[in-house]
Amino acid sequence: GQKCKTEITGTGTESVQRIVRARSAMKELLRKLYDNKIDARIRMIHFAGNSKELTSGWIDLMKEQDGALVPDQAALEQLLSMIDSSWRPLTGGNSDSSRDIYGKKGGTNIQQALSHADSLFSAGSQVPQNLLLVSDGGPTTYNKNGTIGYWCGDHSSYCPDAANAALNKATAIKNAHRGNPDFSLYAVAVDIEGDSAKKFFPQLASPGCSLEASSDELSGEFMKFVTKITQLVNDGVVTDPMGEYIKYKELLSDPNRVVVTEQNNS
Repeated sequence: GQKCKTEITGTGTESVQRIVRARSAMKELLRKLYDNKIDARIRMIHFAGNSKELTSGWIDLMKEQDGALVPDQAALEQLLSMIDSSWRPLTGGNSDSSRDIYGKKGGTNIQQALSHADSLFSAGSQVPQNLLLVSDGGPTTYNKNGTIGYWCGDHSSYCPDAANAALNKATAIKNAHRGNPDFSLYAVAVDIEGDSAKKFFPQLASPGCSLEASSDELSGEFMKFVTKITQLVNDGVVTDPMGEYIKYKELLSDPNRVVVTEQNNS
């Protein structure tokens, strides 16, 4: 079988409609992996000011049956159910402040999300690994002096210090995986406003691995984007939405894993 190792991180959800569309896109990605019989191993994380894993270890989309790998319907349904039941916006107030992912005061801690997601990959692995960040907001919090989810002074919608922390973490991750030619960091920005935030996500991603879309466009554009991850071609070449050539060989693997991380925010 072919295993696809991808981390999907998603950030703030100020609009309930956004989270509905983002949830739909994540479920469609899982179904696409399943329908194409990708031997994927999946973990899911969600985050706000902090991060938390939704799954308890790897979940395989394929299982061995009578000496062959076949799609595991129960595994797919388990993952889809997790997205429906656990991925919801923060609403504010005491009930939210007690949630593990809220951190100090919520926010969009992309640095923490990337660090947590990357920790689930096996160090030094040579199998294709793809980390996919999905966010509807720029970085607003980061980790500072032992505080997870440290806010910049004015609780702005984009914090340069948080952006630098996230970019430094992304660079460290890409450098750590430099020995693996089949590693990519993807970034999908949804309904992003402000020039700084719009410039941030392409810097975060590997070359040619960023996408900006409105929530209305998310499903269609996002699925075009993730086709590169789920294609069952060994040495084919495809032009991605940004016009760069991507070798499918770089997106497929032997024992790959998929980590889905998603952020809930108010």
